Parts: sequence; structure tokens; C-alpha cells
Amino acid sequence: MKKLSIEPIKNGPLKVVNQTKEDLKDILFYDSQPLILAKTNLLCRCGRTNNQPYCDGTHIKYNFTSRNNLEEEILQIYDSKNVTVTFNRSICAGSENCVKKFPDIYTSGSVDWINLEKGTIENIIASIEDCPSGALSYSLNKDADCQLEDCQKEKIDIIKHGPIQVRGPINIKIEKWSSFANKTKFTLCRCGNSQNKPFCDYSHASIKDDSYTF
Repeated sequence: MKKLSIEPIKNGPLKVVNQTKEDLKDILFYDSQPLILAKTNLLCRCGRTNNQPYCDGTHIKYNFTSRNNLEEEILQIYDSKNVTVTFNRSICAGSENCVKKFPDIYTSGSVDWINLEKGTIENIIASIEDCPSGALSYSLNKDADCQLEDCQKEKIDIIKHGPIQVRGPINIKIEKWSSFANKTKFTLCRCGNSQNKPFCDYSHASIKDDSYTF
């Protein structure tokens, strides 16, 4: 049995349920600090709670909506001799791990920003495995079904001023997954402004309003 389940409550918080009999450690983190994962945990999704990272009901005051307003996904596909990489910008959380760690392959600020010919297959795969949102995925051209392996260890990382990073075989109630999404590695919005809820789409980077506390 999987240890955790996640349910995005309509127009409300993220409900994380610990399905074991005991409180869990080393699974839930906020700003790199471990938190106790109790039986039921309500995590803020509106970005304005006074008790970060937990919900305090503030979403009611601000009429938070969990509606997905994404009209069309933004997909980019890059082919090379040995590997095909797909980038779903609609679920990119802007961690910049790829650009910072693999600058030969990824060029920030460019439309065609992935240069597969400049990286080895090993580095291309490593960069995709390091993508916390699952926005990057790959297939080897000699075997199109060879995809990123599932993550095995459950972990919920709440990034201060950023999204919720989820890893591992966790039950999550999402009606529609984004294209090429990795169901054991993804990021969830906690600023309340993503157009692709419940997923993060990097909207938090443009928020300047002082009423936000995320």
C-alpha cells in the first residue's frame, strides 16, 4: 500500500493524507526543514495563509479558485540521432536545474533553447532526471518506449517562494494530467496563480503583491 495520498480540494487547500498508523518523518519538508507528516495535512494553495505552509482558511477571503484555465499546452519536441526530448512548458516550475547544471545543452532565454547535439546521452538523461517538475521527458530513438524511470521514495518538498515538489509512488486525485507528465515526479502550485492548476506553471515568479506569503 502506498503511504500517502494527495487530494486537491476544490477551491481550497491540498489535502495530504498519511495512510500509515504513525506520524512520518523525512517525507515532508518546508524550506529544506523537515516537518512531521500527521494523519491529515492541509497545505495552502492560495499563497496567502498566515501559517505557511498550512492552510488557515484565508483562501475564502480571497475567493481562491482551483479552476484550470489553461487553453492549450505549450509543447516543444527536440530530435537528435539517438534521443528525443519533449518539453512541456505548461508544467515547468522554473527551477533552472537544467540551465545551471548543463549549460552546454540548455540555453536560457532562447526559443529553441535545447541543444541535444552538444550533450552526451548520459548528460541529457541526467538533466531530465534532475528536473523536479517533470516538464522534461525523453525517449531513446532505438526504443521509443524507454522513458524516465519512476521515482521510488516518497517526498514532498515545499519550496519557499516556489511550488510543492512531489516525488514517489503517491496516490493523487487529478482528473487530467498534462501531456508527457511523470506521475511520480511533478510540481504543484502554491501561489494560487497557475493557469494549469493543480500544477505549477512558474506564475509565482511574476508575483509582486505583498499580500502573498508563500
